[in-house]
Amino acid sequence: MNEIARLKRRLRRQKEARKQAEWIAEEKTRELFQRNQELLELSHSQEQTIQERTKNLEFQNVMLEQSRKELMIQKRELAEKTRDLEKSNRYKDEFLTSISHELRTPLNALMILTDLLIEGAGSEEPTPSQKDSLLLIKSNTEDLLALINAILDMSELVAGRLQIHQGTVPLEDITDSLVSRYREKAAEKGLAFNFELGEGIPASIDTDAVRLIQVLDGLLDNALKFTDQGSIGLSISVDHEPCQQWVIKIKDTGIGINEENHTIIFESFLQVEGGMGRAHGGTGTGLSLCKRLIELMGGIINLKSTPESGSEFSIHLPIFNNAT
Repeated sequence: MNEIARLKRRLRRQKEARKQAEWIAEEKTRELFQRNQELLELSHSQEQTIQERTKNLEFQNVMLEQSRKELMIQKRELAEKTRDLEKSNRYKDEFLTSISHELRTPLNALMILTDLLIEGAGSEEPTPSQKDSLLLIKSNTEDLLALINAILDMSELVAGRLQIHQGTVPLEDITDSLVSRYREKAAEKGLAFNFELGEGIPASIDTDAVRLIQVLDGLLDNALKFTDQGSIGLSISVDHEPCQQWVIKIKDTGIGINEENHTIIFESFLQVEGGMGRAHGGTGTGLSLCKRLIELMGGIINLKSTPESGSEFSIHLPIFNNAT
């Protein structure tokens, strides 16, 4: 009996163990099935993502190809426009060179003839009114010749062909003719002309003398043009802070310039709005040309001015030669 009871208990335990194993197997099967479903869904989702990305890549490839073709077309058009622009610039340079020669020759002849007439080289001395007219002709001719030269120089600057030729020259070679000429012009207009040299300055200056005289001539001419009473002046000194440099100032007691226009006047072909430009004329090339020439010489030009109080242009140039 005991043996039968033990056998029944063993069979019961085995049956329970088998049920437990079957339950575990079913749970594992369900887990595997669920995981398999999740993997299938993930695979399907990834496949859809890959398809979408593939479509996007194909679309991007089409757009890139289209952009490449458009870029090639634009590149060809740009090359054609560049060639047209170069041709236009070449024609412009040839025209400016030709027209300047054609204008300079008669203008120089007109100036010589006017001087002769003023000096009374004809059969009769000019009357005061005739002399005034001749002086006006000479002045306008000089202005026109200066305008032609300024336009040509600006064209060379824009094209990058204008060169600075540095050399050591006596300072008096820069100042003597300017001081003599503008002292006389100022006197004719009833203005005082002030000229000042700082103490202990070098006797020579290392610069492009032709271009520096051109700049000073332009600034002094502007000072004379915009000053009806008082004085104009030229001063030259040396500043040792923050480094050794020439300081050349052109002052006047003229109409002055509003602060908001201090930058505009240095722009090419721009003038200060209002009556000033109309009253005194000009094309707006002078100060722009002065500024760019000074920058080519390694310097800077500054302006201090208020309306009705005059103007002061200061040029700062590095000192390369300190010979005295």
